[in-house]
Amino acid sequence: MHGPFGNSEVVAREIQGRFRPGQDKIVLRKFGLIAKALWPEKTAANVAAICNCDERQAKRYITGEYPIPYIMVRHVNDAMLGIE
Repeated sequence: MHGPFGNSEVVAREIQGRFRPGQDKIVLRKFGLIAKALWPEKTAANVAAICNCDERQAKRYITGEYPIPYIMVRHVNDAMLGIE
């Protein structure tokens, strides 16, 4: 009987992330939930303005396709703590 460890898609689904074959990297989607909670309207536009990128790239950050840049981590942390 096969376990879930042989199938990379099943493993990725179990940890609620996205497995990107070839890079051996699990990218979690928790940032998208946090970003949508902080900016419920025009989430991608707000993320794009903070990261100084276009909205298409911001959507990739939100979906977890690419890891988020450090400036975004810092801004989210400050927003959650109420620091301007």
